[in-house]
Amino acid sequence: MAKINLLPWREELRAQRNQEFGVIAGVSAGLAVLIIVGISTFYYQLIENQESRNKFMQDEITKLENKIKAIKDLKAKKERLLQRITTIQQLQTNRTEIVHLFDETVKTVPDGVYLKSLAQSGSNLTMTGVAESNTRVSEMVRNIEASQWMKDPKINVISRNKNTALQTNNFTLQLKQSNPNSKKKEEDEG
Repeated sequence: MAKINLLPWREELRAQRNQEFGVIAGVSAGLAVLIIVGISTFYYQLIENQESRNKFMQDEITKLENKIKAIKDLKAKKERLLQRITTIQQLQTNRTEIVHLFDETVKTVPDGVYLKSLAQSGSNLTMTGVAESNTRVSEMVRNIEASQWMKDPKINVISRNKNTALQTNNFTLQLKQSNPNSKKKEEDEG
């Protein structure tokens, strides 16, 4: 006789398969969660490392910017000091020129000419004065042309002074101050 199994083996097999499926699904879900957590942790670590590098770079950039600013300040101070040194050197080399200028002025002004004012702007000089005659002014111009410390005399105005009993002439004379020593230096350097 044939053996008939009346036990619900199909249902047990189905229950066993469902249980295996649940275990496999649970293990798979757990593995998926672990993989996702692992990947997110890995990327979080990468992001954190990059942020720390960025912060370090930003700090170094700030330090370098401060150093660059300090260097620019030092360069500005250096430029100011060089300008001062240049000015002092120019004053040192030109300090005797005013003495020579006054000495030459005394030598070039003939008798009968009286200076009212002497104005200097750079190397340009303006002399105003009173002369007994035009020939005295002409003599002064010739003396200036012969001088080593003055050059290029130009008479701007000669006018007869009619308000006084003496017949005098007012004049304005423009000229340039020169330095014969600077020409010698240029020739020595050239």
